[in-house]
Amino acid sequence: MEITDLLCQALQRQSQDICNALRLVASTKLLLQKMKDERWDGLLSLVMSFCQECNIDIPDMTSLYFTRGARVQLLRLSTTLDPKSVDEPFRSGDVIMLVEKFYPGDFNELEKLVLKIQLQHYEIDVVQHAVSTATTEMSFSAMTLIKTRLRNKMEDEFLNDSLVLHFERELAEKISLETVLEDFKNAKDRRVPL
Repeated sequence: MEITDLLCQALQRQSQDICNALRLVASTKLLLQKMKDERWDGLLSLVMSFCQECNIDIPDMTSLYFTRGARVQLLRLSTTLDPKSVDEPFRSGDVIMLVEKFYPGDFNELEKLVLKIQLQHYEIDVVQHAVSTATTEMSFSAMTLIKTRLRNKMEDEFLNDSLVLHFERELAEKISLETVLEDFKNAKDRRVPL
């Protein structure tokens, strides 16, 4: 983590120049490779001894997690969950296969049965209300524009008001500043008198 810290900080800064970020990527890669070549075994031994002391299961680092085909299948099945593919028909069978093959311990038999029924309802609902997915995507996109890092503690009511103004820009442009000031002066629940 200490090796990647500078790179992570640089990538989070929007004003970071691209040349400096690219240099940090290159140097981070070299430092990670050096750590792997020189200190990996020591670090792994330290982590394993900590896990043994704390009774934490240690995965077998030599075994394969997935075969190559399973990874590709996992990615293909996961695309079903991507809301951007509105034009494609929803594949509930892919979600069921995803659950059965890759997440069998997370669902009991009753939950799998309920999931199948819920997916059948969802599949019909998506076909009848295809616009709702697009509307949801537009809302989330607008929310990322409005709720920035500087305004991330925005309360729900203020966020809703800001989103309405964003979507109804043409209407909002017709409201004069004098009207807003007059409404504010007439509001009864002010904390500070004008």
